[in-house]
Amino acid sequence: MKRALLSTLPEKTGAIALLCGLVSCSGGDTSGIMRSQLPPSHGIPAPHVQLPQPRLASPEPGQRHHERQNKPATSSYGLHADLLEPRHHEEAPPRNIKPAEKKPLPPSPEMVFQSNLSKADSAFTAMDYRRAERLYLALLAHHQGKQELHWKLARLYISTGESLPRSASAERRAWFGKAIEHARQCVKLDEHCARCHTWLAAALGVHADDLGAKEKIRNANIIKAELERALELDPNDDIAWSILGSFNREIAGIGWIERMFANTFLGEVPKGSYKEAERMFLKAISLNPDIIRHYYELGLLYREQKRYPEALRTFRIALAKPLQMKSDIQRKENMRRMIEKLSGIH
Repeated sequence: MKRALLSTLPEKTGAIALLCGLVSCSGGDTSGIMRSQLPPSHGIPAPHVQLPQPRLASPEPGQRHHERQNKPATSSYGLHADLLEPRHHEEAPPRNIKPAEKKPLPPSPEMVFQSNLSKADSAFTAMDYRRAERLYLALLAHHQGKQELHWKLARLYISTGESLPRSASAERRAWFGKAIEHARQCVKLDEHCARCHTWLAAALGVHADDLGAKEKIRNANIIKAELERALELDPNDDIAWSILGSFNREIAGIGWIERMFANTFLGEVPKGSYKEAERMFLKAISLNPDIIRHYYELGLLYREQKRYPEALRTFRIALAKPLQMKSDIQRKENMRRMIEKLSGIH
């Protein structure tokens, strides 16, 4: 019996060794005895198996936990899990891109109109009347409803006509007629425009002044009504005050024969006085002390009243004022002649 057990011992030992090798190949402890380690005398062929891996030193507990945290998980295909999981794209750092410059908005039609109107006004102030008229009319071709274009054209034509000598009566009347046309259109467009009424009265006044006393009387009531309406709308309109002063001076200078004739055939002549005229001229000067016309008309009033020292002083003040209209050139020439005459009288 003992002999039989001893004879079967090698075979059992080989079977146990083979079982240990299979366990090791399937992931068991690699420290088991491999079949390739069995001596050939046992007669069991050594299959092709994986060689045992050398045992590494066991890491410290803390280090093992750290490695397990940092070591990526491995799939059954040997791929790291981070290759299988979807990755979120990292946001690219912002680049310093300059924002596109905003293009300026195109000017509005009103802005374009005001810009061109300013050019026309500058030409008028520079007394370049041909260019001023061209610019005003170019604007008027596209802006018929702009009342300010009409009264500015009326002002331009009045100044142009007044700058001509008295001998050019036909040409003067032509300019004044155009002024009346634009002034009336201005009032038609905007009855509440003070300047429209002012320049209509001015156009009617200079037109009548060039035609004589009868025309003055015929238009006197209309002129007065237009000026009063202008001052009702704008009490600080110095031009209206100045023209109304001239109106009072002219009416006050009408003789009793002319007045009787006018009352009989042309209607009642409006009232006027030198005192009211002086008050109105001084009011105009207080509102705008740089206008030559205000001083010129006041000086004429003093001369008519034979207040020569006051007339001389007023004319001399006016000569020191800057030119603002072409008609101011003619006024300055007239004042120099009157100063020379009045100086001899005084």
